[in-house]
Amino acid sequence: MKRALSLLLLLAALLVLSLFTPRRPVNRAAAIQYTPLRAIRANTNFSREFDPLIGIWVNDDPKPDIAQVNVRRDGVRILVHAWGACSAADCDWGEEVVELQKGIGAVIWDQGFVRRNMKLTPLPYGKLRVAVSSEYHDNSGRTDRSDLEFLSRWIEPKDNASSSAARAILKQVADT
Repeated sequence: MKRALSLLLLLAALLVLSLFTPRRPVNRAAAIQYTPLRAIRANTNFSREFDPLIGIWVNDDPKPDIAQVNVRRDGVRILVHAWGACSAADCDWGEEVVELQKGIGAVIWDQGFVRRNMKLTPLPYGKLRVAVSSEYHDNSGRTDRSDLEFLSRWIEPKDNASSSAARAILKQVADT
């Protein structure tokens, strides 16, 4: 009986956490290694044109083509790491250098079977417009395509009363 009650409390705590926790980035390690924008600004004197692009961007669409885009500064270069939404798990496209063209980030992904041109346009209110045109070169018969996605800036969730209560329940269950 006590074990069943503990299991029930654990399930309730997990439910509460799932309801109040926003979608996490695909690559949690990249989120941990992410350098805060204020630290980048304090240590560099590069053009501020890229600043709106810097960040972790996730797609809120339940059936996206692009799942996530991470944009970071590496010295004088700006790099983007992207994940496509594939059937079993998100496809890691790797990392490429961003070129700035009239305030818009431009990236070329040459993946052998397909060449993708990506345009990253920062929008107000923490949104990023991602336009991708794909040219297939694998003789599969697939037609070239263009996709347009709107991603949201991912912000580390702050601890709130609900998540604190759920963690307390989880700790209590773990201690029994």
